[in-house]
Amino acid sequence: GALGRLPHEGGGDQEAMALTVTAFHWASQATFVLALAALVYAGTTYNTVVLDKVLPVLGQEIFVLPLRVVFNAFWALSIWSFLRARYSDPGIVPARWQAFVVNAGPALPIAPARKEWQPRKATMCMQCRFPRPERAHHCTLCGCCVMRYDHHCPWINNCVGFLNHKFFIQLSVYTWLTGILTLLPSVPLLPACIHGLVAGTSEVYKDLEPDPWSREELSVGDAVVVISLAVLGVIACMLLYTVLRTHLPLAMRNLTSVEDFYENMPNPFNQGSVLANLAQTFGAPGPDWLVPVRPWRPLSDGVTYACTPEGGPGDVGDAAQACDCLLERPDANGFAASERLDSDRESDEPSTLPFLSHDGSRSTTASVDLESDPGEGEELWRFRYRLHERRKQAAGGSPGHEPGSPNSAPTLLKGLWSSFWRGRKHPNNRAVWL
Repeated sequence: GALGRLPHEGGGDQEAMALTVTAFHWASQATFVLALAALVYAGTTYNTVVLDKVLPVLGQEIFVLPLRVVFNAFWALSIWSFLRARYSDPGIVPARWQAFVVNAGPALPIAPARKEWQPRKATMCMQCRFPRPERAHHCTLCGCCVMRYDHHCPWINNCVGFLNHKFFIQLSVYTWLTGILTLLPSVPLLPACIHGLVAGTSEVYKDLEPDPWSREELSVGDAVVVISLAVLGVIACMLLYTVLRTHLPLAMRNLTSVEDFYENMPNPFNQGSVLANLAQTFGAPGPDWLVPVRPWRPLSDGVTYACTPEGGPGDVGDAAQACDCLLERPDANGFAASERLDSDRESDEPSTLPFLSHDGSRSTTASVDLESDPGEGEELWRFRYRLHERRKQAAGGSPGHEPGSPNSAPTLLKGLWSSFWRGRKHPNNRAVWL
């Protein structure tokens, strides 16, 4: 809840903040171990006690096989999702973005970070002192910026972001279903188990009322296990119901816990339908929606997202593929956008660049005069980023600073920081050019 959404950005006393972060880190470690132990205990005792001993002795063998198959399927998916959510990279801003920032130089617009929607804007992180892509936020506990940051979850002791948001939702759904399946046989058995506790501890009751416990077919420990499973199932279902009630509707609207509080405009990343919004987290619909694996056909790379400037339904297609198509679309003179970018890159101050605009569901390209209309250029870094990525892939090299680039990293970062503070002095400007 509120503990998991520890403020991801802000100032305050540094020493007190460090102590809070340390305490929360160890608390998260404890809750992670507790949650994993509860899952292992539930699965083990359910199979060895409830299914193997209690149900057969009480004459309910017919339910053993279907419950074993369904429960173990959801239990295995729950454990798998739990480990993927815990140990996967949540989406820390990758090295390719940092290399792009250094490579982009004066073509990168940068805006001050605000607690509001800032689509198509690269913003400056006050903690990292480095630009970050849209929808990325800083996690104080992890000490880094995370793409499409949602919150830091103490139960998995990890951030929930672009790369593991799917696993977090699957973990919540599958663990809730596991809790329901735990309750199905346990709740009807509660009267018999309570009866067994009395029968197993009272000599007089044993003589008056022979039953499986008095005949030593079942032990008092078996009754305790069934009762504990029922209690654990109730707690799990109650906790995960609150999680699902919060996070599942957000995913259906393509929102994060941070973005849910933004009110300066309608959600610019809303894709117009529940299925399309879920696809932004789970990838294109397919069998991989059911298993905790990376989306086979992701619709975003975590840096750029399909959106519309007016906040209406955006292009449901892959934003990265759309940018690639636009880069290769010829203009009136027969030159592709990527060719114009190549020619502009040779000059220190490019005068025109292509940008992505949306007219309903159709995307077009146009040239933008950076001096007369800097606000339109907020989209340009998306094109620069896609072109940068394609150059790296074509060269077969790893992301990094290109040799011979006119901008050294220290000089560029100094310029980025100066640009950020100029933006704070002139908040009405939608973007600030280096």
